[in-house]
Amino acid sequence: MPIIWVCPSLKSPGDITFLSPKKYQNSKLATLKLAVNELRDDFKPDPSVPVFATIQGFKGLDAKVVILCDVEALRRETFSQYIYLAGTRARTLLYIVGTKDFWEEHQVE
Repeated sequence: MPIIWVCPSLKSPGDITFLSPKKYQNSKLATLKLAVNELRDDFKPDPSVPVFATIQGFKGLDAKVVILCDVEALRRETFSQYIYLAGTRARTLLYIVGTKDFWEEHQVE
């Protein structure tokens, strides 16, 4: 499934990176059959599709837009660490995608 390009301030879908605590094949994105360029040892940039990486695998890198997905899989003891890591990887925007239950559980008072 291709991404419909609606954000004129970004040059290409490759400016978007999906970060997840899970590998792509175990991610909810895989069930959507979203075309992504997985960050691996043999990674070759492709501006026509977004990047997908595990949160741990993206350490030291950054992207214009980071979409943190599969957050329900984060353990409570590592939640803050992973949110911080994802947030500091985003140069322009950070989106956190979670279920209603996730947001109710992680409300900030």
